[in-house]
Amino acid sequence: MPTDTPAVKALKLALDNARLGREHWWLWGIAGVCILVDGYSMFITAVAMPLLQKHFNMTAAQQGFAGAALVMGAMVGATAGGRLSDRFGRRRMFIAILVAFLIGFVMQATAPSLNAYLFWQLELGAAIGVGYPVCATYISEYMPTALRGRMLIGLFAFQAVGALLASLSGSNAIRAVNSVEAWRVMIGLGALPAVVGLIFCLRMPESARWLLARDRIAEATELVKRFIAPTPLPALPANTPGTAQPPAENLSTLQVLKEMASPKMRRDAVLAVVPWFMCDAVHFAIVMFAPFILEKMLQADGLPFLDGCIRAAQANKPALRYLPDVQVFHDAVKIALEHGEFFDVKEFDQAKKLITMGRERATHLTQGKTPWLTVPGLVPRGYLSEIDGSVQPYGLVVPAGYQPGSPHRYRLDLWCHGRGEKLSELSFLSQ
Repeated sequence: MPTDTPAVKALKLALDNARLGREHWWLWGIAGVCILVDGYSMFITAVAMPLLQKHFNMTAAQQGFAGAALVMGAMVGATAGGRLSDRFGRRRMFIAILVAFLIGFVMQATAPSLNAYLFWQLELGAAIGVGYPVCATYISEYMPTALRGRMLIGLFAFQAVGALLASLSGSNAIRAVNSVEAWRVMIGLGALPAVVGLIFCLRMPESARWLLARDRIAEATELVKRFIAPTPLPALPANTPGTAQPPAENLSTLQVLKEMASPKMRRDAVLAVVPWFMCDAVHFAIVMFAPFILEKMLQADGLPFLDGCIRAAQANKPALRYLPDVQVFHDAVKIALEHGEFFDVKEFDQAKKLITMGRERATHLTQGKTPWLTVPGLVPRGYLSEIDGSVQPYGLVVPAGYQPGSPHRYRLDLWCHGRGEKLSELSFLSQ
């Protein structure tokens, strides 16, 4: 195996021992924007999935493929990403990744069909897959040895920032658009950080180590001077026999795999790959299908049990007149689940509270009791519509000190559901 020349060794050593400066932070921030866009594209899929399901009338299999498409694309991208960056350079690949994100977000947001959406989902996944090895390699090649691990870990924290932006853009898009088409807006907003990253990316330099591997010593020397400033670059040794390490793309995939499986690397490779794979398998599964997991939790643990409580309460004939006061909670949650009318993450907790209130009332009703009739304050109630036989919600203000049968006259305050852009029965009863 050829060895580095003394001059190349000296330049690499200067980068390894450099003090962390403004140039390092600049590159770290640009790479962070790329990871941020990665995180946004992953998490926005989960936020938009209920709307996509309703818009395209997706089957369970199509929903699964929509989530898996991002991972499938990432697998392809990750496989090719390292080799592409070795061949074309880190800077060119950074630009290509952000351009791919920009095109992917715009085309996916305007997708006319499910097939078009899934195609661009695969493309975004490939961009994610390429982005991880390129960002990690680029940063590790410039960061000082003593801080390299910390800076890499910090770099991937930008994924959490992307997830937060995805949640915020998703909730605000739903509020602003108030229709199933809100998924187009929240996905399209991903193009904004991609544009910002692309603008800054055009000013980033090529990796000095990548240049050294191609014997472009003069260009690499100028970059090393820039990154170790104000420390002067020591005089480089005169050229001696020997060559630079061969570019990585000259190694075949089989050679790389053999090297990873060699006795000196096997243990480290297993400890790096297996935990990462297990973590990502669980992570992606939860992230992609979180809304549906929450929905199933509500359906499995709440509604069927409440439905059973209502059937038990129906056996108490004298209490049937108050049964709508119980059914109203059941129907509010059921309708929200069936029609995707959860407009805020907090409404999942509100749904659980309504189910609990319904179960409590059903239990009292089976015992012939109606304690909510005399509880002071705004009390959610229900009535049976004479128009279509549905149970409708309303609110009744019970004055403090109210006693049934009392000759005292009380003021009557009644709250009706009315209409509102996001005033579902669930949110009305939770007020």
